[in-house]
Amino acid sequence: MKGWTYEDFVQVLATGKRKDGLALDPMMPTAALDKMNETEKRALFAYLQTLPPLPFGER
Repeated sequence: MKGWTYEDFVQVLATGKRKDGLALDPMMPTAALDKMNETEKRALFAYLQTLPPLPFGER
């Protein structure tokens, strides 16, 4: 999530679309994640910021 702001993250949860406008994979539970409260979203964002980036396909 390098280069992502919290606002970018919340937008993805709300819309199911990446910053570049492409839709996330349908397996991503964006509807459920968008129902998290503000504290939960901030905690998840903070945790994801601690993970090292992996090349696409190595997740």
